[in-house]
Amino acid sequence: ADPESVFMGVAISPDNRTIYISEGNNGRVGIFDLLTHQRLSSVALDGMYLGATYNNSLTGAMQLTPDGRRLLVLDLGHFRLVVIDTDSKQIIASLPVGRMPFGLALSPDGTRAYVSNVGMFQYSLIPGYDPNNPKDTGLHFPPFGFPSKEATKGALVEGKQIPGLGDPNVPESNSLWVVNVQDPSQPRVMAKIRTGLPVGDQSVGGSSPGDVVAGRDKVFVSNANQDSVTIIDAPTLHVEKTLV
Repeated sequence: ADPESVFMGVAISPDNRTIYISEGNNGRVGIFDLLTHQRLSSVALDGMYLGATYNNSLTGAMQLTPDGRRLLVLDLGHFRLVVIDTDSKQIIASLPVGRMPFGLALSPDGTRAYVSNVGMFQYSLIPGYDPNNPKDTGLHFPPFGFPSKEATKGALVEGKQIPGLGDPNVPESNSLWVVNVQDPSQPRVMAKIRTGLPVGDQSVGGSSPGDVVAGRDKVFVSNANQDSVTIIDAPTLHVEKTLV
């Protein structure tokens, strides 16, 4: 019924009665009864949390912890992992996890979360931009091409100093982040693993790791841009090989 919702993720409680659906554009997680098909409630990712204000959240992939007491949700709008207590329906943790987190998997024992980041850059608004007057405060053409020195360091365009995009091969981009969620209320980043080929002579756009599957011994990451799969040793978190 919500025209601003697009379902991008789903998780089913251990009792097979409650279903959680990420509603995308409206920044909410919808909670439904599987038997009656009724909407029970929802949790909004927008709002204040630990002194920060979040608007225009975009809920994506999600996973329940094995006991069903915690729900891990990716917020693409703010490049973060959010943890929700399913009993109180309150956010109990929020953690930055790289650029455009897209894929999410839990280890079989539920102590690790694996987040794949399909993005390469974190863009910023044009200085002085007014959304109510885009014609006069925006740019008439893209400020620079990519790859280029200007794209990395910035440039003066139409009288505005446009910030550069920086290095495309930083750990935040085209990477898999491993998060310790043994205590879901205090998640912490354990490792940042770049997968596939880096941006360079052999790859213009990077690997764009879009999904991840986690087993006890191996973790598999699909590199969408390069039609390859990176295999990671779960105990050591070392890349074993990439299959093309």
